[in-house]
Amino acid sequence: MKVAMRMKWYVAEKAKGEEELRRLQEPAADFEGKLAEAEERAWASEEWARAAEQARIAAEEKARSLDEEAEHVIKAFQTSLAFEEAALSRMN
Repeated sequence: MKVAMRMKWYVAEKAKGEEELRRLQEPAADFEGKLAEAEERAWASEEWARAAEQARIAAEEKARSLDEEAEHVIKAFQTSLAFEEAALSRMN
C-alpha cells in the first residue's frame, strides 16, 4: 500500500514538474526569439554601417578625383593660347 501511495505521489510530482517545465519553456522560447531578432537587427545595422563607410570612402575618392581634374583643366587653360591672349589684352 505504501508503495502504491508513493508511486501516485511520484507520478503527481512528475506531472507538476513537467507542467512547470512547459510553463518556463514558453518565456524561454520568447526570449530566444527576441534574441534572434536582436541579433538580426545588429547584423543589419553593421551591414548598414559598412555600406555607409564604403559610400563615404567612394565620395571622398570622387571628390579627390574631381579636384585633380579641376587642377588639370586650370593648368591646361593657363598654358593655352586663349589664356595668353586674355592676359596680354588685360596688360594693354
